[in-house]
Amino acid sequence: MPKYYNNGYALEASTTYLQNLFISKDILKVAAVSKKDNKPSIKLLKKLGFEFSNEIEYKKESIQIFVLTRKKLITKP
Repeated sequence: MPKYYNNGYALEASTTYLQNLFISKDILKVAAVSKKDNKPSIKLLKKLGFEFSNEIEYKKESIQIFVLTRKKLITKP
């Protein structure tokens, strides 16, 4: 699937999904998790407006938790 990397598909699909989620449901906050060394996923989360919240150990791996609020998504430039 590398030919589909870096084309913006994940960003476009995730943005649309999150916008619809926040609009159609009474949700104020969404959390996402990623392994600490998964740089592409973390980059995508930051582009979507997610902010780092916490880091935990799970099954001997570092997991980072990110949070996106409805207000942050709606006011994102």
